[in-house]
Amino acid sequence: MSVLLSKEIDPLNLAQREAVLAPIDRPIMVIAGAGSGKTRVLTLRVAYLVREIGIPENRILAVTFTNKATDEMRERLSRFVNVKRLNIGTFHSIALRIIREETGDRVVYDDEDSRALIKEIVERANLSVSPKALRLAITRYKNTGKVPNNIKEDVFSSAYEEYQRRLREANALDFDDILIEAVRLLEDEEVRRKYSHRFFYVLVDEYQDTNPLQHRMIKLIAGEPEHRRVFVVGDEDQSIYAFRGADFTIFLNFERDFPNARLIKLETNYRSTNQILKLANRLISHNTQRRGKVLRSHSGDGPLPVYRHFFSDREEAEWVARTIKKHSPGDVMVLYRANYLSKPVEDALIKRGIPYTVVGDVSFYQRREIKDLIAYLRLSVNPQDFVALDRVIGTVEGLGPKTATTLKDLLAEMPFTEVEEEDLKERGLRGKRLKTAMRLVSLLKEIEGEHPHRALVKVIEGMDYLEYLRRKFPDTYIDRRENVSQLLNMATEYEDTLEFVNQLSLLSSVDTKEKGNAVALMTVHAAKGLEREVVFVIGLEDGTFPHYRAMVEGNLEEERRLAYVAITRAKRYLYLSSVEVRGWKEDLEPSQFLYEMGVLDDRGRVIIGEDNAEGERRREGRSEPLKKGDYVVHDKYGIGRVLRVDLDTVTVMFSVGKKTFVREKAKLRKL
Repeated sequence: MSVLLSKEIDPLNLAQREAVLAPIDRPIMVIAGAGSGKTRVLTLRVAYLVREIGIPENRILAVTFTNKATDEMRERLSRFVNVKRLNIGTFHSIALRIIREETGDRVVYDDEDSRALIKEIVERANLSVSPKALRLAITRYKNTGKVPNNIKEDVFSSAYEEYQRRLREANALDFDDILIEAVRLLEDEEVRRKYSHRFFYVLVDEYQDTNPLQHRMIKLIAGEPEHRRVFVVGDEDQSIYAFRGADFTIFLNFERDFPNARLIKLETNYRSTNQILKLANRLISHNTQRRGKVLRSHSGDGPLPVYRHFFSDREEAEWVARTIKKHSPGDVMVLYRANYLSKPVEDALIKRGIPYTVVGDVSFYQRREIKDLIAYLRLSVNPQDFVALDRVIGTVEGLGPKTATTLKDLLAEMPFTEVEEEDLKERGLRGKRLKTAMRLVSLLKEIEGEHPHRALVKVIEGMDYLEYLRRKFPDTYIDRRENVSQLLNMATEYEDTLEFVNQLSLLSSVDTKEKGNAVALMTVHAAKGLEREVVFVIGLEDGTFPHYRAMVEGNLEEERRLAYVAITRAKRYLYLSSVEVRGWKEDLEPSQFLYEMGVLDDRGRVIIGEDNAEGERRREGRSEPLKKGDYVVHDKYGIGRVLRVDLDTVTVMFSVGKKTFVREKAKLRKL
């Protein structure tokens, strides 16, 4: 074994070494607990296959779920192998390569493009369904084959048929179609054998999150008896994407689909302390649909997790902000079950001047200026892309819906390369509209077949796009101009315009990126794969987390896995909280997960995690010293103002009049 590779493999624990060095004569399934070094194992496995087994780089297929994971794997492997020859990518990017090789170039519609097309279909046909509901229904149908119950079958069928027809006319695929089309092609025996032979060894990350189409794709390439050189890594306890069509039972049934598979468990955690893992292990042990494993920390015990219960979400947010002051903002992550829970925390952070970012906000690839410019490129490679045409026309002052319809009708009959001024005149365009439309057509002719960077420069200059941004968005112009500059830089890395356009579509559809040296606020779903020194999990109430729908339907196992993911993002400090009143919801009870973790006993008493650093307070604000003028809340009398504070008593004016309480027994909460 090479010295370089040996230096990387020698420090591995026994289970990690077993996975990296396993023989290639049978399927391998690595059950990798949170923080157990699965990415390291996966990348070293690839390096071992190339450097020691002698498998050529171009005969290896490594599949990931995000572009971020792909980039990380490439970077790690660059020390050992020629990464340019490796076939590494997301399911969708690999599928798109197969489609392009087998059927030629296809344009990819991202989510926004699909929504625009569906909106047009709904409005034209005056359908009794919202565009958003129809988009979700189409996605669900393509991923599961089922139509949601809340949409009439005839309405869905007619809209779906029209949507697919419009995609075919534009020679386009939406994001969901990519896997469907790739699987359809691979089900041809000749095509299947071609890729099964090409990809001698197949590795798949996050296998617990595969949907039936993704699993079918892997089975077609590597599932036949003559192949079965497959290595999958995953953890059923971290499967949290059922709403996207993921089916964790695929992971549980791996041996059924790949007989004689070898199972290897990674149970040493290199991220969190034992105090954090104790909670995680207790919680997830309540799930029945799992293989079973127990995580052990490599880092020792660490500080106890902290749990606090508050009267309101405002008090909770104030505590979060105060506690963050003890840490560096860049070390902190605040997690919640749903986006609406972030608002009080944001307010509290702003009040204290603590920098933060809401991860999952509009990404670079979804920003208006990026979508606008990419629409020009899409139209240059596919004149029938009328969704892109609508967007392009929206950036050109002097053109409107009527001109858009005229151009659509004309381009349905001839490509823009053949359109002349007389053709536009025959369609009724005159004066400024004629001149502006011809200017657009001429630009599209000019950038056809052009290098993506040069094409973008011509669009920006030819259509005065920066001036358009300056006039339309004066307050955010500088940021938008910087985004345009970033897009131009990205374009220099590509030679083919269609490849560039499709790559951006894939990025905009699947990646959410963490930004900046600031507190990161995000849903637990967005936190998958991330970690920070300090993690807050707020909103741990029944009906909030776990979500009320899961409680009503008796489907708590995925909610429990979601809580498990949240807890295991923390490296050293874990803060948990719940409230009695959140927004319009009152009388909330602490989450049953707090009992399952062992944070609360069966009588609701806190077993671990009192925040002793702030004193032995039972509830936030209840033992804080009150002073004249403070506003307080009482369960019976509502909000009142403190009139007087004596040694043993406190007098408060409520709407019902003055009330005096014994200080030690007063159930008053300071606002």
